[in-house]
Amino acid sequence: MALTKVSYSMITGAPVNVLDYGADPTGVADSQPAIQAAINSGAVEIIIPSGTYRLNSGLTINKNNAVKKISGFDMSTTLKLYTAVTESIFDIQYIAPAPETKQFFTIENLILTSNGTKADAFLTYGILSTGTSYAQFNNIRATNFSGSGCEIKGCVYIGLDNYTAGECRYGLAFELNLGTACTSVVVDRAYISGCLRGITQTNANNMTYINCVIEYSGSSTTTDGAIHLAGGMAEI
Repeated sequence: MALTKVSYSMITGAPVNVLDYGADPTGVADSQPAIQAAINSGAVEIIIPSGTYRLNSGLTINKNNAVKKISGFDMSTTLKLYTAVTESIFDIQYIAPAPETKQFFTIENLILTSNGTKADAFLTYGILSTGTSYAQFNNIRATNFSGSGCEIKGCVYIGLDNYTAGECRYGLAFELNLGTACTSVVVDRAYISGCLRGITQTNANNMTYINCVIEYSGSSTTTDGAIHLAGGMAEI
């Protein structure tokens, strides 16, 4: 009978540190394999210590991963994506058919950025969350993404607390997933600057935006707005 390797963290629920998997906090080496290995390890909580971590490709998370929380340290942890193709630093995946979705999940205390610009053609994302429910994104700063700093697609019961986006195509986006709209989302404290659209939503329901500041966003020559609502309902 084959034996399965079981880590201490899987038994105790103690957090795992990505440095133990070989992540490089100096930003020189590609840390994607190490951080992805931590995500795939069966650990429930993952800690990413202070430093800058280079990612040559994105990180994927789905319902098969046990992880419930990924945390940086005191906003001194940066994940920087280096890519010339469409990638997301965090791709929280929807596995068809429903309900193969990630639930009860938190990402917090992280700076997310890329080597590109909001105008490049790569459609990069800081966080791309599809079909997720009961998720929380706290103390996140996203810059230089040509897709969205954070894009939520067809998700329900989502909270964003203290979210900052700058120089992204869309600072914060709520979109459809296979015709399903986002529902029951609360954004509390957001500062968004220099984006084509600060906040954009499509046919979303029961959306609440509290204490949001959006500046230097939108366009005087297109229909893109600092707050761009295409159907649905929102309380601002």
